[in-house]
Amino acid sequence: MGVDANLAISSNLQLISYLAKTATPGREGDDMAFYGRIAYRDPRWNLWLNHLDVQENFNAEAGFVQRTGIRTTKAYFSTTPRPRRGNIKLMEPMYVLTYTTDQTNRMVGRLHHYMVGTTLRDDSFINVIFQQSLDVLDVPFRIRPGVTIPVGTYTANEWILTYNTSPGRRIYERLTVSPMDFYGGTRLQVSAAAGVRASSRLAAELQYNRNDVTMPWGEFLVNLTTLRVDYTFSPRMTIRSLTQYNSSTHELSNNVRFNFIHRPGSDLYIVYNDLSQTGLPADILGQKDRQLVLKLNYLIQR
Repeated sequence: MGVDANLAISSNLQLISYLAKTATPGREGDDMAFYGRIAYRDPRWNLWLNHLDVQENFNAEAGFVQRTGIRTTKAYFSTTPRPRRGNIKLMEPMYVLTYTTDQTNRMVGRLHHYMVGTTLRDDSFINVIFQQSLDVLDVPFRIRPGVTIPVGTYTANEWILTYNTSPGRRIYERLTVSPMDFYGGTRLQVSAAAGVRASSRLAAELQYNRNDVTMPWGEFLVNLTTLRVDYTFSPRMTIRSLTQYNSSTHELSNNVRFNFIHRPGSDLYIVYNDLSQTGLPADILGQKDRQLVLKLNYLIQR
């Protein structure tokens, strides 16, 4: 059960909050969650502060809660200067501080996030991010088979460098390089994508992600390849397919979603999912899972 509020104090100032409680047999007490946010935004400034408190026995069995027994405070500061001259169209310097404790106020996580996003006159985008993080592991963390990160306090510095060509181009590209410290070792993440808008109805994008991790507790390499294809039959009827291959799990997954908007607020979704796993080179694809989902939303009254 819960109650929430969304208050527009003015055209620039907003308050958002909720208070929730669960009731689970054998888990009485410490079963509440609170969230509060105050935000100010105008054409030049974007400022907000929020606080989340999730008690240990809060049991949202429908999901939506990533972690219990924590208190997280996050502060966000950003401005958006728009130079009138030169090749820069918009700049978005940003700072975000995230501070997480357990229910006894012992710090278990902290993140300093610094970012400068720059949009050029041709609508290409350059993003530079630097992050400093602290993570406390109270229990060993099994990140993959045969690789377990032991209990401890880990700090990390991370760079994220991204360049996007204009999203309005018929053919566009995106490249991200991110070196970082990673639980006593290092991780290098590289992501590249290329997309094409073949027509006003058909678009496709191919993306490749590579994570190369080296730690005292083990080493591993993960490659993820994703192909997305979108086709628009009409403003009310679309279909999207998403195909992914994960080199770590040797799994190939497919998702196809058809959407028909009967009228605003009333949608029909038909979704097909399948998951296959590759074995040795001589093996054929082995089917693991196949699913067909039908979902209908109907708005009774506007």
